[in-house]
Amino acid sequence: MFKHIASNWSRNLFQILVMLVLSPLMEQELGRDGYGIWFAIIAATGFLELLAMGVPMASVRHISEAVAAGDTERTNRMIATGFGITILLGLVGAVLGAALFLPFERGLIENEAWRGARPEVLEAARIAYLVTAFRVAAALALRFPTAVFDSKQDFVTKNLIQISGLVFRAVAVAAVLLIDPSIVWIAWIFVVEAVAVFLAFRFFIHRRFEGLRFGLRDFDRSLVHELVGFGLFAAILNVGTMIAYNIDALVIGRWIGPEAITDFDFGNKFFMPLAAIMYGIGTVVMPASTKLRGEGGTAVLEAVFLKWSKVSLSVVMPICLFLTVLGPRFLAAWVGPQYEQSAGIVTRILAPSFLIALPVRAVALPILLGTSNPGRPALVYLGMAFANLGLSIGLVKAGYGLVGVALGTAIPQVLFAAYLVIVTCLHLNTSAARWTAHVFGRALAGALPCAALLLWFEHGLDVSGFPQLIGAGLAFMALFAVVWAFFVYRNDPHLDLVEEVRIRIRR
Repeated sequence: MFKHIASNWSRNLFQILVMLVLSPLMEQELGRDGYGIWFAIIAATGFLELLAMGVPMASVRHISEAVAAGDTERTNRMIATGFGITILLGLVGAVLGAALFLPFERGLIENEAWRGARPEVLEAARIAYLVTAFRVAAALALRFPTAVFDSKQDFVTKNLIQISGLVFRAVAVAAVLLIDPSIVWIAWIFVVEAVAVFLAFRFFIHRRFEGLRFGLRDFDRSLVHELVGFGLFAAILNVGTMIAYNIDALVIGRWIGPEAITDFDFGNKFFMPLAAIMYGIGTVVMPASTKLRGEGGTAVLEAVFLKWSKVSLSVVMPICLFLTVLGPRFLAAWVGPQYEQSAGIVTRILAPSFLIALPVRAVALPILLGTSNPGRPALVYLGMAFANLGLSIGLVKAGYGLVGVALGTAIPQVLFAAYLVIVTCLHLNTSAARWTAHVFGRALAGALPCAALLLWFEHGLDVSGFPQLIGAGLAFMALFAVVWAFFVYRNDPHLDLVEEVRIRIRR
């Protein structure tokens, strides 16, 4: 599993690198209003992804079962049926995207809060919205081949293809920004990338997986209900994610303005890529859990839950600790001093909540999706999302601004994480107390000296600027590595880091 997860992380880390380079360039060349409007377009069209109805995620589960059983014929029927469903849903999405243009026009572009935006930017926003809406609709089918690679657990090839697409996007967007800054051209670059990556996926499916076919020839109507039935649960999760994390930009755009979207986006910039890193664990855990369940490995599943929850926390904790303390200073050095206060407070509110929520969702949810009926957790997650939305709107209207939106995101997701731990522990016949002690026990104690070092850097040395922040980060990570290796993971029954190193040295 380490190899597959490392492959997913390499793609996620490259995405973060691209973000670190392109985001300040986009803010500089498009302006705060142009950047905020582009982000609002992404949020407004993102709803179309919900039309996937969880079919790709459901396909991973069912294709994995067919692959594990060695049933190539059923595998091909699952692939063709899932692909056919996503094509039909994509056509529906294209129509819906066009229909939603008028609400986008009246709700945002003609909104009083947007009157200060430049006219040429507003005109470009209309075109960019339509291009992006049709691209997102088409992507329902264009991204389906990833389900095949996930089911076959060929994450290395999948990630290499996606990284190649990211390289093209980064170079093309940078060129456009430096030559002729336009959100319309940026929207078209995303279209070209999506089509090129899809064609590469199709080519390598036929080259790497003997006997598998990718097309519509094996479409089986009898499997539609099976895929869509399980997919409804995954669709509910997607709806929840969209409401909880993407609609913030629309709330801010509706009640505050496009420039505030830019402030919130930079304050929240690190957490979606970090979530993607954690979900990189989930894409490996879910098909593995399905396989283990089929083999009767309940005890092994419990070990997977304990081990990878702690590993996930170990990945998230140094990043969230650093962002909680020095995040505002990093924003000032990365984008500009004006973002230290306006975006920094958002970072400081969100970081602790993601520290708690991401390790749980990265492992617990994929286990439930792969081994049980996840209906109730999915509905609770949807409830969390609506609580997020309602709390954010209420706090914004009460005058709390971006702080209110951040709190509206942070509080519900921590509560959902607690619920998810309890449900997963019950499903695996283990106790929440045992899980908490194993995952958080030594980790919280080990975090104290690391947090103290960061606070000394902030208040004692008053670090600022990239050279000092990089030095502080390296010193912090060195201390974190020592504490985690010799204290947090010492004599760990599932992963003793020092012993692992000794074994590899002997080899």
